[in-house]
Amino acid sequence: PLWGAHVSIVQNEIPPDPTRWKALEGWTMAFEYRLPPQEIDEYVFFPVDCAEALDYREALGLPREPPWPLHLTFGNRKAAR
Repeated sequence: PLWGAHVSIVQNEIPPDPTRWKALEGWTMAFEYRLPPQEIDEYVFFPVDCAEALDYREALGLPREPPWPLHLTFGNRKAAR
């Protein structure tokens, strides 16, 4: 993926309370991922469970559950350009 392997917490959303936007930048969060890997369109990912990430969404004023569930993206099958 463009940003390397990552857990998506905020996905194309604008937080109503942006004052906390980078409050956890650089912090480490523990999470659990579920097997098997899944694929939607060209993206390959693991579903993720992380209460701390969901708490952060709420602190930003976003719904606790994102439109797409939390997930660890680690690759894609897009053709090289």
